[in-house]
Amino acid sequence: MNCVVRMEPENLRAIVKKESRKALFRAASFVMRMARQKIRFRKNRSSLPGQPPFKHKTGANSFSHSIRFAVDPAGTTAVIGPRREQKPANPDGPVPHTLEFGGRTSSGLNSLWFSKNAPAGLNSKASIAAYFRSVGFGPLFMGTSPESVTEKAGPASAAKIRKRRAPDFSRKTDGSYKMIFYVSVPILSARQADRAAENVVKYFGFPSVPASSIAPRPFMGPSLAENQQKIASFWKNII
Repeated sequence: MNCVVRMEPENLRAIVKKESRKALFRAASFVMRMARQKIRFRKNRSSLPGQPPFKHKTGANSFSHSIRFAVDPAGTTAVIGPRREQKPANPDGPVPHTLEFGGRTSSGLNSLWFSKNAPAGLNSKASIAAYFRSVGFGPLFMGTSPESVTEKAGPASAAKIRKRRAPDFSRKTDGSYKMIFYVSVPILSARQADRAAENVVKYFGFPSVPASSIAPRPFMGPSLAENQQKIASFWKNII
C-alpha cells in the first residue's frame, strides 16, 4: 500500500521563505568577511590605484570593521558595505564611496596645523612668515627627532624642545600624523620669520587642505564579483 504525503502551497512557501532568508544571511556575512579581508593594514603607505585601500589602524574602530551587512525584514535583500559616516561628504560622496569609485575630496581645515590660533588666509609662506613676526615667536628649529633639533639649535636647547602632531603626508590620508619636535625662539628679523615659515610648511603644510582627486580603490565590487559561485551555493538544497 502506497502512502502519499501532500504539502500545502502555503506551507511550502513558508519553508522556502525561511530557508532563503537563512541563506541570504550566510551569503551577506560571507561577502562582508571577504571585503574585510581585502583591507590590509599598512601604517605608512597608501594603496595603488585599482587596489583595495589600506587601513591605518587595527581593532574595532578600523576601516575594515566598519564594513557591515543588513538584511531587510522580508528577507529578500541584503546590503553590505561600510556603515554610514556622520562626517560631511566629499563632492562625489562619502569617503567609502570615493574610495570605491574614485572622485573628488573636499577642501577643508588642516586640523593638525602648527598653530590653532592663527588667523584665516595663511595660504603662502610669506603670509605665515608675517604671522610669526606679528606674534614675535616662531619655530626656528624643527625636526623629526629631539636629536635632530638639538643638533641644529645646540645642546642648550634640549630643555626647550617641544613636540606636536603633524600630518603624515607620506600616507596622504586625513587623520594620520607623525610627531614633530621643535624649539621656538624670539623672531627678530625677516630672515628668521622666513625660516620658521619654511619649517612649518615643510612639516605641517598650510592651514587649509585643498580639494583633490582620488583614483578608484575598489573593495566591495570585487568582493561580490569574485565570489558569485560561492554565494549561489548558499541556496543549494534549501528545501
